[in-house]
Amino acid sequence: MAKKPPSRERNAAPAAAAVKPSAPAKPSAAAKPSAAAKPQPGAKPSAAAKPQPGAKPKAGTKLRGTATPKAKAAPRPEVPWVALGEVARPHGVRGEVRVKVYNPGSDLLLEQDEVLVRLASGAEHEVTVDAVRRADQAVLLKLTGVDDRDAAEELRGALVGIPPERLPEPDEGEFYARDVAGCVVTVLGSETTYGEVLELRSYPSVDALVVRRNEGGEVEVPLVDAFVAEVDVAARSVVLRTLDGLAE
Repeated sequence: MAKKPPSRERNAAPAAAAVKPSAPAKPSAAAKPSAAAKPQPGAKPSAAAKPQPGAKPKAGTKLRGTATPKAKAAPRPEVPWVALGEVARPHGVRGEVRVKVYNPGSDLLLEQDEVLVRLASGAEHEVTVDAVRRADQAVLLKLTGVDDRDAAEELRGALVGIPPERLPEPDEGEFYARDVAGCVVTVLGSETTYGEVLELRSYPSVDALVVRRNEGGEVEVPLVDAFVAEVDVAARSVVLRTLDGLAE
């Protein structure tokens, strides 16, 4: 995995590292957007146009007024893009948000000029990045149109991601967590299928494959050589070395 570098300019940051099956497994602000023209005295401001269902807002869309409902949202369906992190909370009073990145060693979020923001309500916005920088294991992000703490608060819990085509190619022997879901699981020496990978789950000390067994139930398989012999996402296959020691 790539070592975490110090803070640097957005375009100089190295690409994110993918997952190795054998492993236990930004910053000056850009120019502020120009202020909207003031209405003439006595003029009634026109109502903002409502987006058509399914329409994607243009980059730089302002997020004010798109707050996540206070009630807990329903589970989010799978999105056709890659989530790099989640907004944890506002930072300061100028609209920055603190993003908990899913891969703290990756600088991929630091390289983005635009990101996709998905609110818990399901609303999605492609938004221009004004500034981005590291803060320990998190990333501080300033988005166009989010200019104060109240606006930043509306983004709490939102996912921040990018289209899959922006992901760098993984190195040999590595793979992205999103690509392993759905792989068929077999065991060395057995001619029968053991199950199917549901997801890759990360823990502080190790990554684990969550496998749905054909005979029922789920099991977590540590992503280490002792348990995993091969991961071939192109062939949609995971081969386990042994089942001994796996907790059901």
